[in-house]
Amino acid sequence: MDFELSELLKLLSIIRLATYRSRNVFTDSADEAEEGASRILTYAELFEMVENCAAGLRALGLGHSDAIGLHLPMMPETVAALLAIARIGAVASPLFSGYGLQSCSLKPLSAHQLR
Repeated sequence: MDFELSELLKLLSIIRLATYRSRNVFTDSADEAEEGASRILTYAELFEMVENCAAGLRALGLGHSDAIGLHLPMMPETVAALLAIARIGAVASPLFSGYGLQSCSLKPLSAHQLR
């Protein structure tokens, strides 16, 4: 049987999801300080978030080896977005507010030079 790496990774994620579906991936305590409540995310919920985000990225025409700038606040959606970028085979280019506008606009371009 000849598998491509992406097919093998999808198979492993399905097996992992079936095994750990109801287990908690992490607790989002960042919301706790602002809203007074924390959020617990299961593997199944994270998997669904990743699949939805990956579908949205594909719908925008993004795919393999595209550079995608990603702001990285400490929240579950950031993890889902980063995994979705990896799922479609794109390159994630981390952006932080401290970089400034000029650096943020050039950062995804420099990620293309890595491929």
